[in-house]
Amino acid sequence: MEVEELSHELYSIYNNLMQFAVSRTHDMTRAEDLVSEVILAMLRRANDIPTGSVEAYAIRSIKNRHIDDWRRETRERENLAFQAINVSQETDPLTRIRLEETLRVIEGLGVLCKQVLKLHFLYEYTYAEMANALNINPITAGTRMTRCRNKLDLKLVEMGVV
Repeated sequence: MEVEELSHELYSIYNNLMQFAVSRTHDMTRAEDLVSEVILAMLRRANDIPTGSVEAYAIRSIKNRHIDDWRRETRERENLAFQAINVSQETDPLTRIRLEETLRVIEGLGVLCKQVLKLHFLYEYTYAEMANALNINPITAGTRMTRCRNKLDLKLVEMGVV
């Protein structure tokens, strides 16, 4: 597809792309950035874009880029949370060892458990705040928290930390 033809097609579907991006991000500024990034990327590789499905391709690109951004932001928040816990400042050696072991166990519990445990214990989120942050039902957040606490307790007992 030629660049001129693609730019004309993108111009004609711009409002649809913005509407979709706003529905994903709930933020007009972020939606504009997302749509602009996708359009620029598509124009850079205009020859690779299938002719009949420009809108579908653009929407899929917006969705994927939004998911990538969300995952990157989540990883950054998790890394900041673990940096906030400075194990080396703990003066009691036994407490330091237990804290290190607990953090290691949390890392090994899986993504879902890691999310809810960190949100609850590190950020002190309530179940409602966790549900909002993870886009899940508050009851589901409570269920996950209970299951993950049980898994954490079981692992810590197995290791002899608790």
